[in-house]
Parts: sequence; C-alpha cells; structure tokens
Amino acid sequence: MHWLGMIAKFLFSRMSSSNRPHKSLKDSAVEVFEEISKKSRKIVTLSIMAIGGVLLFVAGFFIALLNLTMQYDRVGYVSFTATLGAGVGLMVVAAAMFAWIFLGAWPGASDTRKAVKKAKKEVKDFKDRAAETPNTLEGAISLLVLDYVKERQEKRDMYAAARASRVSTLSAEERMNIHEEPGIEREPHRNSPDSIH
Repeated sequence: MHWLGMIAKFLFSRMSSSNRPHKSLKDSAVEVFEEISKKSRKIVTLSIMAIGGVLLFVAGFFIALLNLTMQYDRVGYVSFTATLGAGVGLMVVAAAMFAWIFLGAWPGASDTRKAVKKAKKEVKDFKDRAAETPNTLEGAISLLVLDYVKERQEKRDMYAAARASRVSTLSAEERMNIHEEPGIEREPHRNSPDSIH
C-alpha cells in the first residue's frame, strides 16, 4: 500500500509540474526504484533471515531425529550426545531467530506493541475512573437502602417514645401487667397485702 502511494505521488508530481524543468522518464523511474529498494531493504533482509531460520530448524530437527533413532536402534536406549545437542541447539537458535524477527524487528511489530500498551493503559485508566465515580444505579440502590434503614430507625424511636409515655401514665399495677404474659398468673409479692394470710 505504501508503494502504491509512492507511485501515485510520482505520477501526480509529473502531471502537475508544468513550470518546473522536466526530468526524463528514466531518471524518475530510477528515483522510484531507489526509494522502493530503500524502503523494502529491511523486509527483504528479515524475510531471508526467516527462510534461513526455517532451514536451521528443519536441519536441527532431522539431525536430532536421526541421532535419536540411530541410538535406539543400536543400543536400545537414548543418551544425550554431541550430535543430539547440535540438533537441539540448531532448533533453539532457529526459534530465537523467529522470536526476534516476528516479535521485535518486523516492521509494525513495535507499533503493535505500543498500541497494545496504549490500549492496556486506557483500560486501566477507565477502570480507575470508574472506581472513583460511583455507578448511578449502584448509588440509587444504596440511597434507597439507606433511606429504608433510616425510616425503620425513626419508627423504632417513635414506638419506643410512645410506649415510654404510655407506661409513665399508667399506674404501678398496670405497669406490672404490661410485662406479664397472657395465661400465666403471677405470685403475689411478699410485701403486698395479698401475701398476708
């Protein structure tokens, strides 16, 4: 896509530059070719390294596989040898090359990492802001619950005050009967006139 932009820029600049001295078509083509080769040099180099990594991995795999099968066929068990180590080493080197090429050096990989970091930072900032400001639904429910609790407390206080005023206006005998349970008779108090026979 970038190359198409360069070619379009070249064509539009050729058509619009009527008062500037014209370059020959050959000179313009050479400039475009140089620009394209300069831009694509990194991609070509990394692609060649990736192909070399594939070759190293395949070579290491087959060296290790052949050594393992040869040892098992000869002695019946497998032990770590220099040849097996070389095969495994080639596979590790190839895996490291792939990791470096496709995770770090490939054009756009660092931009992708930056975009991922930026997105994670935005999500974290959003969560922090959401934690600081309460949710409107959550706030409404908590207000309703607090209002209900406050109303219940006011009713309890009102009932306690009404009961206290009612008890204070009753006589002593009526106060004693308030605390009695229905159906249970009380024994007379020792000092009361009923206790003397």
